[in-house]
Amino acid sequence: MAMADKHAQAFQKITGGGLIPGVLTQVYGPPASGKTNLALIATVECARHGRVIYIDPEGGFSTQRLKQITGGKIQEALENILLVEPTTFQEQKKALEKLDDLVPNKNTQLVVLDSVALLYRVLEEKDIKEYGRMLAQLLRIARKHEVRVMLTNQVYTNTDTNRITPVGGDQINSYWSKVIIELGFEGNQRFAKIRKHQHEKSDETIRFKIVDEGFELE
Repeated sequence: MAMADKHAQAFQKITGGGLIPGVLTQVYGPPASGKTNLALIATVECARHGRVIYIDPEGGFSTQRLKQITGGKIQEALENILLVEPTTFQEQKKALEKLDDLVPNKNTQLVVLDSVALLYRVLEEKDIKEYGRMLAQLLRIARKHEVRVMLTNQVYTNTDTNRITPVGGDQINSYWSKVIIELGFEGNQRFAKIRKHQHEKSDETIRFKIVDEGFELE
């Protein structure tokens, strides 16, 4: 089911024109800012054209939310979604290693990892290196198979800069992620900012709300 014009417009605006094949897109923000919603909206749209591989360590994948987004027409979407639910770092690592075999099959349109940070909550130096290798692997998958890859990430407050920062730090995330979108709150209002993009202007504040069918611009 295609999104209504206003919901499609919001998705396009927030993502800088839609997710790009061959590109690793990272979406970060605090809890309840809309990260999983954005991933599910992208999943519904891409499942109309082929398969979506949804890796879900956090257990945030919701068939009820999919039903709302699709207006109740959920079966077609579910038929094209491969849901993987790793519960440990090793299971997640194995799931990512299988992508080279899984992605070329059944016209895969999108790979989602929601959220990358669950198994990296406390990052020591050795974990940072492993985290970087994982991002490199996702970017390689995107480029090799010309597939959209989207990951969501948690945030913390950097005590040196007093800035909201994605888990793993700005430098490593910016190096591997070619599109970076921040979601957050200003008071009770949700906002999105495109922090990095190869085509769109960065740092414009986009205000939006979450509705049953997806997102709407404010």
